[in-house]
Amino acid sequence: MRVAITGAAGFIGSNLAERLVGRGDTVHGIDDLSHGSLENLAALAGHPRFRLAQASILDAGAMDAVADGSVALVVTSPPYFAGKQYEEELEREGVPSSYLEYLDLLRDVLKNRSQYAFIVTFTVALLVLYVTSTAVLQAESKDPNANIVTGGDALWWAIVTITTVGYGDLYPVTAAGRTIAVFTMFAGVGIIGALASILASILVPPPPSDIPIQGSAQVSEPSVEQELAALRAELSNVRQLLDQFVKAQ
Repeated sequence: MRVAITGAAGFIGSNLAERLVGRGDTVHGIDDLSHGSLENLAALAGHPRFRLAQASILDAGAMDAVADGSVALVVTSPPYFAGKQYEEELEREGVPSSYLEYLDLLRDVLKNRSQYAFIVTFTVALLVLYVTSTAVLQAESKDPNANIVTGGDALWWAIVTITTVGYGDLYPVTAAGRTIAVFTMFAGVGIIGALASILASILVPPPPSDIPIQGSAQVSEPSVEQELAALRAELSNVRQLLDQFVKAQ
């Protein structure tokens, strides 16, 4: 069988070409090497049943060399799978730099979560609105007695419910819709509470650290030692007076 593979120099295309040639097929590969690499096709270099055209499928005449009756396989490889380097990094227990950047961003968000509190809360609110409005519309649209029948109705219901206002003009009538409503209520309480705490932290400034607390006495270590020495001297004087009193008797 004759096979034409676009993106043949990528991670997926090169492995597919090796498999097809290995079973006896004739493969015509097309790749402009924008994401792929010739190193991926090193095992097929000089093979009589493999041919590579370094061109883009958008170029005029790029597909003219493909034999008639060939099966065309369009393979697009994402950047992470652009070559054997990805496999080698995984074998060395390494991680591509792009993944490390995402992990660093996640660590920064967790470490400085107070600074990202508003962004995270706002993102969660949008996500809850999207998920709950879509889910309640799917659940309610199958019931003939439902009053949430359009996307606008579902979005309005989700906004009213998540803000804990509850006008009551739109409400779910199915068991699935009411289950979604309970989830939306709890999520709304959490989101409103988070927003209230963020607003309070903005409006109420923290107490300055240089103002001493009233009623607290700062006792230094030298003053304590001086007081103990004075007490010992007084006790010594009392003993001497007692000894003199006893001798006088």
